Amino acid sequence: GRKRWALYPPHEVRVSDDGLTSLQWYLELYPSLPPEKKPIEFVQGPGEVVFVPGGWWHCVLNLETSVAVT
Repeated sequence: GRKRWALYPPHEVRVSDDGLTSLQWYLELYPSLPPEKKPIEFVQGPGEVVFVPGGWWHCVLNLETSVAVT
């Protein structure tokens, strides 16, 4: 299924997630981010592969029922 991704490269200062789940982060923290602090975002489609380089903070929200291999 589709997944919504948010990523920050290692050199970016990001707002702390304080142990929030992905859904909590998107609902509670994301809306308050100013435009210059927004992450790199995209939607991954079924069958697509995403490579996340080491050190990159990321948050993934399942938009549909899916299976992930990490």
